[in-house]
Amino acid sequence: MKWGLIGFGRWGKILSYAISKNYHLKAVSSRNVDRVRSDIKEKSLGYKAMSSEQIFEDSEIEVVAVTVPIESLFFYAKESIEKGKHVFLEKPGPKSKEQLVILKDAAKRNNVVCYTNYIYSEDLALKFLVEKIASSSIKSIFISWDKWGTFNNDIIDNLVTHQLSVLLRIIKKPLSLIDVQIEKNKFFASYETKNTRISLEINRISKMNKGMQMKIITEDSIYNWSPGKVTCMKKNIFTDESDMLVNQTKRMNSMVESMSLDSNFSLVEKVNNLVLNIRSFSK
Repeated sequence: MKWGLIGFGRWGKILSYAISKNYHLKAVSSRNVDRVRSDIKEKSLGYKAMSSEQIFEDSEIEVVAVTVPIESLFFYAKESIEKGKHVFLEKPGPKSKEQLVILKDAAKRNNVVCYTNYIYSEDLALKFLVEKIASSSIKSIFISWDKWGTFNNDIIDNLVTHQLSVLLRIIKKPLSLIDVQIEKNKFFASYETKNTRISLEINRISKMNKGMQMKIITEDSIYNWSPGKVTCMKKNIFTDESDMLVNQTKRMNSMVESMSLDSNFSLVEKVNNLVLNIRSFSK
């Protein structure tokens, strides 16, 4: 199965390595085609530079991965789908219910998979934790993300969506939003369910750069999760060193082979609804 990649910035380059681990990345597209061609020549990379239109029209390319800026994701996702390509989105493409319906209908009409890469929600350590606490009564959840960078992107679209996707793997009950505080580079929100208090916190000007972490307190234990690792009462109980992004490309390939057309639209819709609630609450 051959892939094309639209968008060749920092994350696009990371994704190109992940795709190439197991699949044939035939071409990449960028606004600066000359720079891409220079990189390919200098590093002897196994793909070629194409325009997005050339990728759309290439009959050999079955899957298009889209890693463009957030404001352009929906456009390139829709264009790819309408050209009959399966689509792997680096971040959530639809920013509204209307856009979600458009992509979902287009994917169904063109018989293709459109998959949103909520990379942390598919982490194997998180899946282990979800199963581990399935029968536990959860008292509180705290999800934090200390990092440095991505200052020009909307903090909600770029980072909060990933926290929400993780939270939705843990909590299946309706969430009541209690408080929201939004700054350019910091975010805080608190929720509650009938028995659980939940806090989300992001600081993207943190020099500590810890990445995303989660603490869950149940009636009898304290669990800590970070990508690839789970501890219980400070004792390591699960470790996975596999590459999350490589795992995601494998998942995408499996979905295409099985033609799982529903993809993860249901998760995208739930995240979008929470985002809309956050934005309306903060006004």
